[in-house]
Amino acid sequence: MKEKLSANEALRFIRSKLMPELGLVSLDSSTRTKGQAFAIGGESGRQFLLIMGNEAKGGAQQTRIIVEKMLSPPAIAGTRFSMEPARSARVNQQKTSLGHANPFRNGNQSSFYVSNLDALAELLRWYAKK
Repeated sequence: MKEKLSANEALRFIRSKLMPELGLVSLDSSTRTKGQAFAIGGESGRQFLLIMGNEAKGGAQQTRIIVEKMLSPPAIAGTRFSMEPARSARVNQQKTSLGHANPFRNGNQSSFYVSNLDALAELLRWYAKK
């Protein structure tokens, strides 16, 4: 996986293309800078989190999507699966910036590094159907 998709580009794509297609709901304020949480099909749906990185340093240069812990990830070209929990304080907060419960605390997470928009779309479409 040599290409890299910046988190800011991924966020723009999620908001403009995938939110309407997959019925995503943002669980964080748009001004949130360390991460952006989304739910599929409504506020109580399955969640995922896009790690945004440090905005003062230009944001994350590689897209990392945090999902609920899984043992059998899909094989999607342009993604790399990791069982390693994210150490970000944002991931381990009890609630999102809009007050929604956070299912990723205490290591209940897996992640995917995503290298391009096609892979991002395929991953989130798969996760929405899971």
